[in-house]
Amino acid sequence: MKKNFFITLLALITAGTMQPARGERLDSAPSPIRITSETGKIGLSPAPLSPRDVEDGSFSMQSGTRFSLEAGDLRVYSGNSFSGVLAAALLRDNEIVALVDEVSIEQDNNRWVQRFPSCRIPEGTEVLDGDEIALVSKQTGSESYCLLEAMPGDDEVTTRIPARNYRLPFCTVTITATEGAETTASPANLYPDKVIRGRDFTVTARALAPSHVLAIEVNGSRVPATYVGQNYFYTLEYVTSDQTVTITAIDTAAMPKYMEITPTADKRLKECFAPYEADYVQSLNIKGELCSDDFYYMRDSMPALLEIDMREATVTSPWQSIPVRAFENNTRIQTILLPENTTSLESNAFYCCESLHNILLPAGLNQFGYNQFGKSGVGTGIVCALWDPYENDYTLGFPIFHCAFANTGYNYYGTLCVANEKCVNAYRFAGVWGDFKTIKVITPKDRAIVTRLPIKQRILKEMESSALTAPKAETTVAATGENGGCTVRQSGEEELHIAVYGIDGRKRAALTTRAAETHLPLAGGFYVVSVNGIATKIIVP
Repeated sequence: MKKNFFITLLALITAGTMQPARGERLDSAPSPIRITSETGKIGLSPAPLSPRDVEDGSFSMQSGTRFSLEAGDLRVYSGNSFSGVLAAALLRDNEIVALVDEVSIEQDNNRWVQRFPSCRIPEGTEVLDGDEIALVSKQTGSESYCLLEAMPGDDEVTTRIPARNYRLPFCTVTITATEGAETTASPANLYPDKVIRGRDFTVTARALAPSHVLAIEVNGSRVPATYVGQNYFYTLEYVTSDQTVTITAIDTAAMPKYMEITPTADKRLKECFAPYEADYVQSLNIKGELCSDDFYYMRDSMPALLEIDMREATVTSPWQSIPVRAFENNTRIQTILLPENTTSLESNAFYCCESLHNILLPAGLNQFGYNQFGKSGVGTGIVCALWDPYENDYTLGFPIFHCAFANTGYNYYGTLCVANEKCVNAYRFAGVWGDFKTIKVITPKDRAIVTRLPIKQRILKEMESSALTAPKAETTVAATGENGGCTVRQSGEEELHIAVYGIDGRKRAALTTRAAETHLPLAGGFYVVSVNGIATKIIVP
């Protein structure tokens, strides 16, 4: 008796969800859920579960056909929420032939993408020319399904798909890889070189050498990839046009960690770097002209940068000021030596620079905006304010707002160093400056602490140390007397990764070769030549 009861109950549940009566007519009123294109989706996007189900790019459904369907973006158009079921249906005219998948939803007015991964035309269902796949919904308490329509104004959104002879809209994905990188078809992709319009495409690549990393560009723009195991993954979401993907293998061992550069009005900071060099520089010495965009480039496009020496640079922005939010939220930067001609710091210039503990304010700097060093580390380190009020007909240190050092601990731990003994009292009675726990005359030791560049010294020491390491026995590096430059020779046919650095740490040449002898034309001077990670110091006459 109990067994028959549960069988009857299961039949009722099934009949109430996936098995409407054939020929059930749709409600004449549209569904309160609408299909939109608010985040780039094209509406309904179908895909066969196997490329074998497609002939000449045409997809035809029949009894038993399985496929996946994406629907998005969706939004509750009438009212603030929806409770009920959302289903993919096979329609004939304005009647439901069969439901191919169904989900229960509780949704507010936020947009969402609905996926139906397991659509199936029921066995025994006849699919005719003119039949369509569409979305229908039934609210809790309603007796009939309503058809989903496009949001008003989104007339180009796909709301219905022909069930037979549907021409799949493909977008081509062209992937090229440099030497040292290889790509493989991702199991997430239905096709290795194309994607159905509106669907996602995952790029999978692998670096062939342990010292290499990969950079992925899509349509000319660098994109972040996910690194899992030995593979890099990047997903192109909601593809609606042809895509060009370029994968570049970067030899991190050949990338400079320290560089000296000279930007000018005609050659901005970002143009001073070879491709991808800026990603790996830890210590930077700038000797040219700096505009506001150069500061923002250091903040946003140099993720490894730890220290910057700008003492020999000049600020060309208005009033020789460090611009607004120049290094805001840069939690990595440890040392910043400002240009000598700096006269002001705009608001939030070093806000939330947690690793910045010491700062030297040049003698000409006498203007602050708001929150320059708020939530930074300088309040517990050394601040050198070298502006002398007495030389400028003042009796107090230049005024700053109360928030200049907010949440830094300056009034408990900080040390303020000033130009001379007369300036001690001038700053002690000058508002916020007087809250520093220690105010004193700057000493050579203080200046050395604030201006030291430990990263640069470590890098140069490592270069010098590695230059004394002999290369492999079968490989020799030597300066060439007659023609200038140097020559790399090997006794076998090993693949050699050669990089040449100047004394300033900047890479002058890089190549990969299997040649028995490779000549590198170099001007006279000191160089470090790295061959497969082993460095040799040479002097070219």
